Amino acid sequence: MRPVIQGVGPAAVPDHPIPSEIQVFGVVRYVLSGLRDLMIAPERVVSDDPSQSALEGKRGGLVLDSGHLDAAGNVVPNSGSRIAECGARGNDVVVGDLPTCYRDHGLAKSFADYIPGEAATSMHLLEGAIFLGLAVLLVLGTVWAVRRQV
Repeated sequence: MRPVIQGVGPAAVPDHPIPSEIQVFGVVRYVLSGLRDLMIAPERVVSDDPSQSALEGKRGGLVLDSGHLDAAGNVVPNSGSRIAECGARGNDVVVGDLPTCYRDHGLAKSFADYIPGEAATSMHLLEGAIFLGLAVLLVLGTVWAVRRQV
């Protein structure tokens, strides 16, 4: 006697090595989250005051990277160690003019690479189209596998 076929997906085809749809969607979601900056170009916002966030006054959006730039406009790696030089140590007085202290330590500007909130709609539509296409492929694959067995 043949087993009763219920549902869709790998459960409908016993002993078949197809990964479950949820695993496939999870992997695709993980890959897409890493490719966001390729799907929609991020916007770089720069602040002339290195002690202030470059996103001051901006609402929403997805920050991909942030940090500091040197006088030539190059990203300064590990700028946190340079910022620490401008802070208080023990009972010392905090440096009064933080922007000047930051500049003295090679940090000319702060920056942030982010996807603005207005672009989120485009990104969601693009991701939705990818998932819809994937869902159609998985349903067609399931129908094909079930018909092959019946």
